[in-house]
Amino acid sequence: MTIFRQLNCETEGELEAIAKIAADVPKSWNPSFPHSPEAVEQFRKFLTEERASCLALIAENNGHIIGLHILKKPQTSTVCRIYTLWVDEQFRNQGIGRELKRQGEDWARKMGALKIQTYVFTENVKMLEINTRLGFKSIRIEMEKEL
Repeated sequence: MTIFRQLNCETEGELEAIAKIAADVPKSWNPSFPHSPEAVEQFRKFLTEERASCLALIAENNGHIIGLHILKKPQTSTVCRIYTLWVDEQFRNQGIGRELKRQGEDWARKMGALKIQTYVFTENVKMLEINTRLGFKSIRIEMEKEL
């Protein structure tokens, strides 16, 4: 059975596990994405320092973290920003990501958000498809070129 709950920042082991998952989310659609201890530390810091304006939702199955959704809604903004959504590969296509998104949107509304935004890499086709199905619209394209 899947349980959905908020991250407990007071539990050191859980905080560390979530920071590692969040930092490695790009590996789920880009296997060559490098693991970065600095990124883990940045997420750890973000989750503790931004606690008042941040939500980290966890999906658990038999005590194992199988899903994660991190959002931030600053007090002075009407826009909530999605930082990450991840579901363990073994548990995909079971509605877990959709439920995490639904709960995140409920939280954003309660926090006074009028919009919710996210950035998605173009290679992350599955996330683009999920967001489109859930009513997200593309509003800008960011491009870059190696020099």
